[in-house]
Amino acid sequence: MRDYLTLFELAGVNIDNVTTDDDALSLITHQKALNFDPGSEWLYSNTGFFLLSIIVKRVSGKTLREFAAENIFSPLQMTATTYRDDHTQLVPNRALAYDPKGKAAGFSLDVSYFEQTGDGAVHTSVLDLLKWDENFYSAQIGSKELLAELQEPGKLNSGKVLNYAKGLAVGKYRGLQTVSHGGSWGGYRAELLRFAEQHFSVVCLCNLSSARPSSRAVKVAEVYLGSLMAPPTPKANTDDDNEDSSKKKETVSLTAGQLKLFEGDYWSRELQIIYRVSFESGALVLHVRNLPPKQLRAISADEFQLEEGPKLKMMMKEGSVSGFLLDAGRTRGMLFEKR
Repeated sequence: MRDYLTLFELAGVNIDNVTTDDDALSLITHQKALNFDPGSEWLYSNTGFFLLSIIVKRVSGKTLREFAAENIFSPLQMTATTYRDDHTQLVPNRALAYDPKGKAAGFSLDVSYFEQTGDGAVHTSVLDLLKWDENFYSAQIGSKELLAELQEPGKLNSGKVLNYAKGLAVGKYRGLQTVSHGGSWGGYRAELLRFAEQHFSVVCLCNLSSARPSSRAVKVAEVYLGSLMAPPTPKANTDDDNEDSSKKKETVSLTAGQLKLFEGDYWSRELQIIYRVSFESGALVLHVRNLPPKQLRAISADEFQLEEGPKLKMMMKEGSVSGFLLDAGRTRGMLFEKR
């Protein structure tokens, strides 16, 4: 099913608008087609997770916030964890989230007022996530069979095995098996990385949009588990490594015509989000949702460095721009296709 957050964006709904279950359902039910035939491809779906919250509500008669508090959070004594499904709800000790506005301009507030849940809206703490994580070993909530099923990789109709299970990413990092998931919304960033065979996990919760918790999590894991890991390869470079190397590259001068070649909208099937690149005041500028625009610094004829963050590697096909890879030096560069 089409991603409802992308539909919100296309409809001009801003992240600081108040939206409800009914708003999301209205958009979803008015769609006349799917992204692709079920089982033929895989795509992360905010819509799927949101609809699960509606199923919980209709079957149990309780909101996901109420159901999770009663059946998951309270039994695990996760006293600092809740689904925030009311934009006026006060959360004790809550950290607000921010976007950098530039080295001299400071920061801007970036929090959500969306009230629908299932695909997000969990407020929690590092200590509570320790209790959540430990349940995958103790099976205090849910059976061992259920927890194993959650970590079973998906499979397409073609037989291709995915690196995504039921709400969890499964894979390897430098030879060690991992189970993980990251999250981002507004200025919040999060990552939970588990090495089950070593009974070791890293939780990284950030309230700055440029924080890169996935990169930070693997760096922490390397400190503790480095002796058990396979030697690093060039493909295993972290975000910060790539940033450091790209910063060493000097800015190159491109003509207006060269820069305008890269203007346009770029679509990520994985993130279900559109990035817009525009030519403004002699430079390329990147626009993402309602975030402050960021200037792109040319470091080669087809590579650009963000003011704060990764680099973009433009891709050409038959003389035209076909898309770009975001942070192309990473193990898994993020592909954006030009629309």
